[in-house]
Amino acid sequence: MAMAFLCKGPVALLATLLPAICFVGLIRWRLFRPNDTQRGLTNTVTGRSRRIPAVLTGILTFSVLALPWFVYVYWTVPQVGSTWVTEVSRQGATGLGPDPIYAYLLRWPMNWPWLVGWVIGAIVLFRRRTPSDGYTLLLLVLPVIIMTFVPDRKERYLLPFVGPSAVISAVGMLEMLRAGKVEKWLRVVHWIGLWVVCTGFPIVAATHPQMLRVDGSNWYPLGLAVWFAIGITAWVGLGVLFQRYWQNSILVITWASVLILQVLVMRGYRDSPGGKSVFKPLAEKIRQQAPCAAVFDWDDKVRVEEELAIYLNRVILAANPKTLSPVDRPIVYVTRQDKREPEPQPPRGWSPLGWVQDRQNRWWAFVKYPTP
Repeated sequence: MAMAFLCKGPVALLATLLPAICFVGLIRWRLFRPNDTQRGLTNTVTGRSRRIPAVLTGILTFSVLALPWFVYVYWTVPQVGSTWVTEVSRQGATGLGPDPIYAYLLRWPMNWPWLVGWVIGAIVLFRRRTPSDGYTLLLLVLPVIIMTFVPDRKERYLLPFVGPSAVISAVGMLEMLRAGKVEKWLRVVHWIGLWVVCTGFPIVAATHPQMLRVDGSNWYPLGLAVWFAIGITAWVGLGVLFQRYWQNSILVITWASVLILQVLVMRGYRDSPGGKSVFKPLAEKIRQQAPCAAVFDWDDKVRVEEELAIYLNRVILAANPKTLSPVDRPIVYVTRQDKREPEPQPPRGWSPLGWVQDRQNRWWAFVKYPTP
């Protein structure tokens, strides 16, 4: 938890400490149904003896590891408190509008290809409500519910919850492997979903007008997509046949199919506009026309993406161009133009280097050379 706090700040406690506190409270209120092997856990959590020293030791260890850096930054960086609030709440962190309130629900199919197992597992865990089942659900559901009320809702924020999602999916897949009639139909649904996605994606990527590479062609030639669909059909069919003799083939075939599909996805995505940084062309222009320039960023709302600093291999600081004057090398400043704003006019002595489009923003670069 201390290392997570150093990386992401207080939001890290949302995925660790908060579910644990709620779990202890629910244990004390006897809201779970512990079986014989788990009664010891219940008695340990509800018992007061020896708990306080352990809790204090954990708090002390966390504080020693996690807090010194933040204390140092607080005392050395002016107005850093408002920056922290922005980073945690994401209020004003970007110039984009808030994501829809149901954004995380739309991204829940990311549990594919284990989605059927995940749904079954969630139902099983909720119906059993043993302590371990309840804690798994708390680790997943409670932080996501709270994050839903933050305007900035990105799929990458769901990454810490891959662990509990995997546990839930595993429970569901074990249920599917049973011999009952219901489980057989669930396996059929799983196989159909796996086949549809694995065969349908390359066909769509080879024909859809929105899935294009930077040169305007589709992600894949149609012939390659068709051959891949035929191959994956044979592969999934092999898993269905083998399931009669080895029921775990559903796990192996699904896992291998996703790895194969991932290679195909990345092969097309790498050459698409979304797979390439829009700031790389701007960085190349800066290197060509002002290779040794000091680069600054000037915008009162949104900082330029870190990708530009990475491609330039130099630090980009925030500074007002009116206060900048070249000494022995050129200086460049980058500024943002919202789609609703007019084209930015640089101060006297500055020349435009170029611009790039980044979703709703246009980023301009201007250069000023030393006076001979």
